[in-house]
Amino acid sequence: MTHSGGLPHPVGDRGQRYEISYFDSDLDKRVVYGWVNDAVNARKMANAALRNPSWEFVQITDREF
Repeated sequence: MTHSGGLPHPVGDRGQRYEISYFDSDLDKRVVYGWVNDAVNARKMANAALRNPSWEFVQITDREF
């Protein structure tokens, strides 16, 4: 969020409700894979992330709640 004339206003990733992340054992940290607008595409991205052998614990976070 930034300020415009002292009034806060939202900027950035509007409408991208679901965040997909995974734990990368090679890097030894959790990494954000991407963001999508709906649950169906979130599941597709999560399934794609699961195919990588060094990515574990894929997680979908609903950022609206």
